[in-house]
Amino acid sequence: NICGARFSMLPHHHYPGNMWAAHCSYIKDLIPPKDFPQHMNRLVHSIDDKYPGTFKLRQLSQFGPNLGTGRFAFEHWVTSHPDMKPCDVYTGRYRFGYQGITRSQIWEPQL
Repeated sequence: NICGARFSMLPHHHYPGNMWAAHCSYIKDLIPPKDFPQHMNRLVHSIDDKYPGTFKLRQLSQFGPNLGTGRFAFEHWVTSHPDMKPCDVYTGRYRFGYQGITRSQIWEPQL
């Protein structure tokens, strides 16, 4: 129900670069994107309430890349529903970050 060049499960479910296509029937079941960052922050706070000290909430911004909070909530949003069935069309090895990527690499999607 959602597809992009590369689906990543780590550090949180997302499509790098936030580039994807999805069925409208899937999108309509998501939390509205404008509300999603607050939902993610509440989730993190509820974990810290239940298990004190799990996250140093004063430094929550440092956890954003790992938890899908802050600006990363917008990348995580589309993959946040439990009915998500992801696909990707990139067949190469997955790389975290930008190391080893050159402008001369040629990529063709496998549709």
